[in-house]
Amino acid sequence: MGVVSKKVSEGKLLTAEQAREVVAKAMPEDNFRDRKVLLIVPDATRTAPVGTMFKAIHDQMGGVSTALDVMIALGTHQAMSETAIEQRLEISHDERTGEFADVQFFNHAW
Repeated sequence: MGVVSKKVSEGKLLTAEQAREVVAKAMPEDNFRDRKVLLIVPDATRTAPVGTMFKAIHDQMGGVSTALDVMIALGTHQAMSETAIEQRLEISHDERTGEFADVQFFNHAW
């Protein structure tokens, strides 16, 4: 498969729906059915629509994979707390303990 991308107007962010479209094209459900998935995301020192993409990926494959977990790529930065990870993924603590309860969070042990 080639590169899958979505262009938005300058100064605009990818919407949740646009993110889901990109993820659906780039990550077909059948490729992840009954598999363990580790999503590696940048820590809070990098700018990216991490929460939007996490939610789109979780929507796409969370129900078909046997596990969808998240590792924070720290580089040489300090580990992130559970609260900081929730903020990074743009989820509330209630969402963390509800909809995303099956997702394990890991800090990269550099």
